[in-house]
Amino acid sequence: MVLGASPRILLLRAEIERHLPLFDRTHVDELQDAAFGLAYTQARVASLEHPADDLPQLHREAVQRRDRAIGDLKNLAAHGIIDPSPLESLTGTKGYKNLIDDLRLCLAVYRNLWGALEGHSCSGQSDLLRSEALIHRMELLVGERELGRNRLDEWSSMRERAFTLLWGHYFQARRAVVYLRADAGDADSIAPSLFKGRIKRGSPRTRGGS
Repeated sequence: MVLGASPRILLLRAEIERHLPLFDRTHVDELQDAAFGLAYTQARVASLEHPADDLPQLHREAVQRRDRAIGDLKNLAAHGIIDPSPLESLTGTKGYKNLIDDLRLCLAVYRNLWGALEGHSCSGQSDLLRSEALIHRMELLVGERELGRNRLDEWSSMRERAFTLLWGHYFQARRAVVYLRADAGDADSIAPSLFKGRIKRGSPRTRGGS
């Protein structure tokens, strides 16, 4: 709405200067830049809120591999082939880090005892290599997401400041337009209210009335 109104407001710039000499012209001159700034910060926030990576898919595969490995290792322990005590350190699948730790623990058991396990285990070298790849990839993405959360906080703060700046510019520019176009009565068509048409809280419509 602001970007749509700004060209019409700019056409009144000379008239604003002539009739309102004390008016801060930056409210008009920087209006479009402020709107683009808010749009840009909103886009950055949206991109950080919904990161484009394959972590959810990797998580599903890692859960399956973890559960399969635990079942295999418990079976080996039940047959006395391995010591079951390392499995007591499993942390569960709640959270990416816990899942990664569990998968790494299973992998370590396989690697440390592979000589005794080979031929008895349901897992092969290709399974171990894939688990290693999953761990490395997930750790990288989890780290990037943690950094992304910090960046999200920064960009969210910038978005708030961008909105405040845009609101201030538009509010003052609209006041000038309303004053200048009072006789013509077309101020709303030039610089409409940002809240026009919004339903107020507590109105009959929001309470189920007509």
